[in-house]
Amino acid sequence: MQIVQAYTNGVYPNRIQLVITSPFFGPFSQAGPLGAFNPARDLNIYVDGSLQTVQSWAFDTTNNRYLIYFVQVINPQGFVQIVHHVPNPPFQAIVQGSPTSAISVPGFALVGIYIPSGDIAIPEMTLTASPAVVPLGTASTLLLWLTAGVAKVDIVGLFGSPPFATGFLGANGVYVLPLPDISSILTLIMTGYDSSGNPIYVGSPPEILMVTATVTITSISGYLVQDDGSRFLLDDGSGFFLLDA
Repeated sequence: MQIVQAYTNGVYPNRIQLVITSPFFGPFSQAGPLGAFNPARDLNIYVDGSLQTVQSWAFDTTNNRYLIYFVQVINPQGFVQIVHHVPNPPFQAIVQGSPTSAISVPGFALVGIYIPSGDIAIPEMTLTASPAVVPLGTASTLLLWLTAGVAKVDIVGLFGSPPFATGFLGANGVYVLPLPDISSILTLIMTGYDSSGNPIYVGSPPEILMVTATVTITSISGYLVQDDGSRFLLDDGSGFFLLDA
């Protein structure tokens, strides 16, 4: 069980990130004399064998990470080691779920991962229906999705009996969505998961990573009649579909 991972960044030569991995959340705390987790006190950090002095630190609630700054510039591509020894009682991490619980933070010895520029990618997703507006009688449309920092997804629809559900799908892909033969607006919800199938939480307060898309099935009233008698249907913003002439 890995609760944290460490990163160095080329553009921040005096900083490391201690990122808490989903479904765990910080800041860590102890029900004892130490109180809140303090990286300057509770970690030993070495770069190329030299013990570093922490100048300042902060917990970034939005991105669920500790930002730790050193007195001097380090080599971000060097051999970075972060060591934590378990106190008595141990620090606790929040486990997001229903109900919310806590877990003891184990001792760890991490090796930092170097990122050439910028920070770690915050998990994100997009879901698009193409076309998103179709005439009644259309058999299917396409769902297209892209993700970053997500291992797998599932897509469910607030329609059908039983409700539409894909099961687990890959992090990026295309899915042919069968459409019902009724005028309606279909809402689809895509959820992101880690490699173990646990929902990914983001933000503060933490919420499950989800995005939505809609498919509109129009009746005859959805057509635009042109002067020459041709009928068109507006799509999701990229142009027109010629239905008949």
